Amino acid sequence: MTRSSFWYFRAFVALWLVVPAAELLAQSGLDPFGSRRRATGAPVAPVFEGWEQNRDGTFNLYFGYQNRNWDEQVDIPVGPNNSFSPVPADRGQPTHFLVNRQKLVFAVVVPRDFGNQTLVWTLMTHGSTQTVPGKLSPILQIDPTKDENNVAPALNVGAPQTIVLPNAATLRATVTSGRDETVSQNVGRGARAGRPSRLTIRWTKYRGPGTVTFADAAPPVKDGRAVTTATFSEPGVYVLHALADEGSRGDATQSGGIPGFLCCWTNAQLTIVVKAPDQGGGR
Repeated sequence: MTRSSFWYFRAFVALWLVVPAAELLAQSGLDPFGSRRRATGAPVAPVFEGWEQNRDGTFNLYFGYQNRNWDEQVDIPVGPNNSFSPVPADRGQPTHFLVNRQKLVFAVVVPRDFGNQTLVWTLMTHGSTQTVPGKLSPILQIDPTKDENNVAPALNVGAPQTIVLPNAATLRATVTSGRDETVSQNVGRGARAGRPSRLTIRWTKYRGPGTVTFADAAPPVKDGRAVTTATFSEPGVYVLHALADEGSRGDATQSGGIPGFLCCWTNAQLTIVVKAPDQGGGR
C-alpha cells in the first residue's frame, strides 16, 4: 500500500466511525453542550446572564432560561415552583417557557447597595429542581444594548389593554433603529452604519392561563411600525412578550458561532386583561 493510499484509507475509516456516532448523538437528544434534551418531560433551567449598572446607581440583573425540551412549552405559575429568594417571589419572571435556550428574557432591578447579596431564581419542573444565583460578579458585567457592530432598537408596545371575548387584541408596536443615535460615535470603529435595516419583531406568550394565538407572531416592520392581533382561549390576565431586533440574533460572527450571544435586542411586555362576555367592561 502506498503512503497516499494509507492516508485515504485512514480518512475513510474515520468517516465511517464518525457518521454513526453523530446519528446516535442526535437520536439521544444530547446537545453539543452535553445536556440531555427530549421532546417532552425534561426540566427547565434558569440562567443568570449578567448585570449592568443603571444611571441612577441601581443594577439590572438579567435572566434567561434553557427549556431542555425541543417540543414541549412548559407553564410554571409563580409560587413554590417558580420563585425568587429573598422575597418577593414574583420578580416579573415568565410563567410560560418556550422551547430551547432563551437569552436575556427579563431583568430584575436591585438597589445600589445590593453589594455582595445574591438573588436566587428557582424552577421546579418534572420532578427536577433547578436554581441559579444572580450577583454582581465583576466578570459577569455585560452591555446588552450595544457592541461594536450592533445597537438594540427602540421598542414601544403601548399601554395595557382590556378586551372581552371573543374579541382579539390589536398589538401595535413602534420599532426604530438604535443605530441613528450612535452612528457618529462608531464611525471608523467597524460599525455597520451603512448596512440596510433588518428590523424585526416577534410576539410570544409570557404569562397567562390559556392559549394565545397570533395572526402573525412576526409581523413585518414598515416605517417603524408593526401591527398584528392576538386571540385568547379563555379569560384571565395575560402578559405578552415582544422582542425587537435589527439582525444581531442572526449574526453568529460576533459570538464564535452562537447567534445573538448577549446583544443586541430589546424586550417589552404588554399586559392584556381578557374578560368573559358576561363581565363586559372592554371593547
